[in-house]
Amino acid sequence: MDNVLILDTDLYFANTLKMYFQRSNINCTICNDGNLAVDYLNNNTYSLVICNTQLGHKSGMELSVFLKVNLSDKNTPFILITPNNNVAMNSDFQALEPDAILHKPISFPALMNIINEIRNKKVTA
Repeated sequence: MDNVLILDTDLYFANTLKMYFQRSNINCTICNDGNLAVDYLNNNTYSLVICNTQLGHKSGMELSVFLKVNLSDKNTPFILITPNNNVAMNSDFQALEPDAILHKPISFPALMNIINEIRNKKVTA
């Protein structure tokens, strides 16, 4: 894992994640705008995408569908983070088959465990 994209409007959370990745010498890009996220994803390759389902300029579902379609071809894992506990909406997100769906507030240790599982899968694959 060498290049991670974090899509989130919560810059404290995003920067905390960025510091975690930098300690492991992993490049990390933060983006808080859905349209810009699409540009990043179209023009760069990422080994992991962590996406909050509430970003500016794109709906969470719209961006999540884009991730599913565009990252599946590249075998790039993605994690969705949602503040929404709406059962119908969550089942729509689950249908996109992300590597994980987490609900805010997020347990940072739980997120790190999921990220480490994804990293370990990529190393053994």
